[in-house]
Amino acid sequence: VLVWNRSLQNLTGQTTSQVLGSRWSSGLLKYADLQGQPLNESDCPMHQVVQGMGPVVREVQLSRADGRNLNVELQALPIHDESGHLLGVVEIYRDLTRSGHRRPQELRELKNAATR
Repeated sequence: VLVWNRSLQNLTGQTTSQVLGSRWSSGLLKYADLQGQPLNESDCPMHQVVQGMGPVVREVQLSRADGRNLNVELQALPIHDESGHLLGVVEIYRDLTRSGHRRPQELRELKNAATR
């Protein structure tokens, strides 16, 4: 983990000092599907991007530091160098509890344009 911003700190309840420099794994945020079943490593968006599946968007549950589960939209996007080699993966989280699972059409269109 190279970047852990304040918004993610607020979302997860984990501080930058707790996470920065950690090796990523599905257990870091205890990903689960929306029914609460833990995700296997191979089902995690980060792993899927690393395996060459391209950008992945998925709704998942993550476990906050205080033990509460939170439903989020997780976007995992590859970062490539000029030669097309994978340098890393960026994950973007959107709290679904705050948005009520809905967003305006304009936001969907912007998201689609940004991932192409």
